[in-house]
Formats: sequence, C-alpha cells, structure tokens
Amino acid sequence: MPDGFVFLAGIAAYWCTLRTLRTDRPAWLVVAGLLVLVGVHFKTVAGFYGMAQVAFLILEGWRQRAWRKLFVAWLPCLAAGATIGLLAPVAYFKATGRLEAFWQWTFYYPSVVYPSQTTNFFNLYTKLGAVHLVFLVALFCSLMPGWRRQIYADQNRGTVLALTFGLFSYLVLFKGQASHYCFPGAPFFFIFSAAVFLISASRFLKAASPRRIAAALFAMAAVLFLMALTSVLLYRPAALKRFAMLRDYSDEQTYARFIQSYVPPGKHFLMFVPYDETYSYWVSHRYPPKPFVSIDEKCIWFFRNHPETVLAVLDDPGLMLVGFRPDKVELVDQTQSFGTRAEDIALWRRFEEKLRHAFEPIPDIRGGVFWKRRAGN
Repeated sequence: MPDGFVFLAGIAAYWCTLRTLRTDRPAWLVVAGLLVLVGVHFKTVAGFYGMAQVAFLILEGWRQRAWRKLFVAWLPCLAAGATIGLLAPVAYFKATGRLEAFWQWTFYYPSVVYPSQTTNFFNLYTKLGAVHLVFLVALFCSLMPGWRRQIYADQNRGTVLALTFGLFSYLVLFKGQASHYCFPGAPFFFIFSAAVFLISASRFLKAASPRRIAAALFAMAAVLFLMALTSVLLYRPAALKRFAMLRDYSDEQTYARFIQSYVPPGKHFLMFVPYDETYSYWVSHRYPPKPFVSIDEKCIWFFRNHPETVLAVLDDPGLMLVGFRPDKVELVDQTQSFGTRAEDIALWRRFEEKLRHAFEPIPDIRGGVFWKRRAGN
C-alpha cells in the first residue's frame, strides 16, 4: 500500500513549509511543492496537502500584511516545486506513449469520475472514532480563553499549519468515508493535538494546586478506564479467544492444490469474486503475469468505456481458469450501480457466451463459485 509514502511526503512538505517561515527563505517552498507532487504520484489524496499549503500561506500573508511576499515569492515557489514534480512523470509517460493513461488514472478518475458515496459513513464513528475524539478534545482545549492566545501564537505556527493540513486533508471524506481515507489528515490532527495538550498541561500545572492536579489525573484515569471497558463490551469479548486459538490451515492447502491442478506454473486464472481474488492468487502461488487490480468502481468505469478489454481477456492462451458466480458477477461496486444499465447486462451476456464456447465447467470445492477451465486442458 502506498499510504506510508503519502504520509512521509506530507510530513516532509509540512517541515519545509515551516522552514520557510523560520528562515525567511522561499526556496524551501519549492521543495515543499515538489514533495506534495511526489505524494500525489503515490495517491491523489496527497493533493489536499497542497491545498492546505496554499491556504496557510494566504493566512500568513494576511496576518503579516506581507502581500508582496505572498504573491511574488511564496506562491510562485510553491507552484514551481509542484511543476517540477509533475514534469518528470509527464515526460516519462509521454516518452512511453502512456500520457493519456497517466492523466486518466492519476488525476481525472479519482478527482472527477470517482463517485461520491456514504456506504462507509459508519467508519467515521467506529474505525475513526478514536482519531476524532482526540482531535475534538484538543480543539476544545485550544479554544479555551486562557490558552487560546498561546496555542495560536506567532511562535507556534507549526500548530496552526498542522491543523490546516488536517482539515484540508479531511475534505476527501466528502467523496467516501472508508477508514483508509483518514490517513492523510489523521497524523496532522495528532500533531496538533499533541501540541495543544502539551501547552495546556504546562499552563494547568503552573496555575493549579496539588489537589486540583490530583483530581484531574484521577478524572483522566477514570475516563480512560471507562473507554477501555466500553470498547471491550462493544467489540465482542468473545473475540479475545482468538489470541489463544491455533488455526488449522488445511483448508487453504486444499484450496491451493485445487487451483494448482488446473493452473500450471507460468499460467494464470481470473476471478470475479470480491475479496477472494487476491487471496486465491497468493495461496495458490499462481501469480498473474501482469499486475492485477481489484474489480471495483474504477475497473467498472474502465469496462464501460473499453468493453472490448473484458472480452479480449478470454483470448489469452495463458488464461486457464475463470471463477465467478453463475447468478451474478460479483464486483466490489460500492455504488451498486453496475448491472443497472442495459450495456452492462449486454456486456456480461457476451462475456458468458464467449466463456461457454472456450471453457468447460468443473466442480467447486468451496461452494458458491462457478469455475470453468479452458477446454482441452
């Protein structure tokens, strides 16, 4: 997964942006813009870091009344770095004849075509609940009258920048709320929260009496205990048994031998069963000769625009086995839109017709999946 590289690019860009303010050297923004574009090449959501940089620099220009510096030095340097980060891959994909694909999958599809949805909205209060709880407590503390001035003071611009990076990164949640979309903003929310808690605790310890400090520590311990107890009760105590359970992997070995018996080394197979295609490849050690992707929204959009690709895959002589459900081709389509169009139904009818002539059915050992092997093998 590229998430770690996106996070590292964001942290490095954050540091370079701060260096610009501390050293008054706009050249650091060239590096910051370049780093954001490096992150974008791993995952498009890194582009929200760039939006945060622009918003923060505009805020600083207004705060310092440094409009000339903003428009003559800061923003041009940031744009120059982003341009440098874009030119290298553009030149490479242009030279290899894949510029259209680069533009389509790096920028156009994730930014424009990818559908907005609320399928995973529950992740905001389950998987992302701890992140939001910490952040909301820190935000509340940062707005306290006695602490606000120091937290957002001139010498703590890193706190404001971290908050800006986090808030702009979370704009991606308007597209989808899957937990992995949390990662661009969550690290910066934690940086912001750590700074707020450190300043708040320092001011509290200086002003409070020993009795108030002891009461506060007791209250914090009680809250943490209740949170831990609630988590255990809500997330199935029976799941703790898994830590003491030895799993028998004989079912995986049987499944691997089943696939290997029909797919010789160097050959490959195709699956249209969600969350099972990757598992089947790695268990059976019959890796595809080309990189494969999960059949999700982006592939469905590609199939609709390039239907010949779906049919041409069956002509590959190295394809020995195909698995899918006979009643419904299961695709990881969060929008549940696939199959609602006449062209979708027509495409899969053509696919099944071609499959019927070139492949023959074989029994399934797991149940639920309809397998066909290439005829004559």
